Amino acid sequence: MSQEKTAKIGFLINPIAGLGGKVGLKGTDGLAGQALSRGAIPQSEERAKACLQSPIWRSIDIQFFTAGGSMGENALASCGMANEVICSPPQQSGAADTIAACQEFGRRKVDLILFCGGDGTARDIASANSDIPILGIPAGVKMQSGVFAISPQAAAELAVRYLEGDLKLRQTEIVDVDEDLYRSGELATRLYATALTPYQPTLVQERKRIYLSGDEEEFKDQIALFAAEFMRDGSAYIIGAG
Repeated sequence: MSQEKTAKIGFLINPIAGLGGKVGLKGTDGLAGQALSRGAIPQSEERAKACLQSPIWRSIDIQFFTAGGSMGENALASCGMANEVICSPPQQSGAADTIAACQEFGRRKVDLILFCGGDGTARDIASANSDIPILGIPAGVKMQSGVFAISPQAAAELAVRYLEGDLKLRQTEIVDVDEDLYRSGELATRLYATALTPYQPTLVQERKRIYLSGDEEEFKDQIALFAAEFMRDGSAYIIGAG
């Protein structure tokens, strides 16, 4: 993408993403109220701010489009990012508001949708637009999809480098866990869509796969392949359980 052109980003936050994780709910789908009653503290806006505060944004001319209030406007304003609000969701927003905002992003012909949330948010976005590249700032409890950067700072770098023309897109999978089954002890994932995402091996999360059979040596081989993918930058890493 030419640097002479003002890049257009559709920016979106799922305000309840990740609420259920720290209070033992194994996800937030349908349980945001219960999570808050247990003392959960919203974190997605702070993670979005961590992305927006990266100095790399200064290198490119960007126009942000966003949803009102906690779905994007507040975070952009607090970080000093000029933005145009394209819709005003209710205080307690939901999937329908995410979809409506992304449909409006499509009408504005944005170059990239940058969102903060989890797999459920990625599903909603992909259902609204199939041809606009998307990139996730990780904030959910369960993130199995390959559209997420490994950190908020990595998301900023991926977005800017793609808009500057330094990175290409790849087709990746959007999957989600059935939270009801997960809470009962069964882990089941389903492929919902594919999406184009800015790609650099050391900065993006690989789509996680669930292996239901196989021996220990096969698992070791898969772990080694995954580790080799994200360690290729030559940095030092400390590896622990989990």
